[in-house]
Amino acid sequence: ENNILGFVIALPNNQAYEELHADDPNFLSDPSRRYVYDIAMGNNERSLANLINLTKTLMKEARAKNFKTLSMHTRTSEGLSAILQKRYKAKLIRTLDNWQGYGEPFDYLEIEI
Repeated sequence: ENNILGFVIALPNNQAYEELHADDPNFLSDPSRRYVYDIAMGNNERSLANLINLTKTLMKEARAKNFKTLSMHTRTSEGLSAILQKRYKAKLIRTLDNWQGYGEPFDYLEIEI
């Protein structure tokens, strides 16, 4: 219905590399991958259905721009990593303890698109 549910910030991995490689030395500077920097939804909009809609839109746009892979560091405590692995066959590449000082582990995932 063209309602704004939230937003996604995603950019080519090579544009996020300088910021992220110190915290994740295995992060690749690969311009064929799109790094999901942030996904946010308003408190009243948070639902699995809205997450799926945002993810579908992101994948469609990434494909249209010839990206091959989505990559992301994903919080494990809220279950997002598990949802993406189950629903989109996201591949768990590694888990980073205390990612960027958040005090909790994050999974690094890749989704082939």
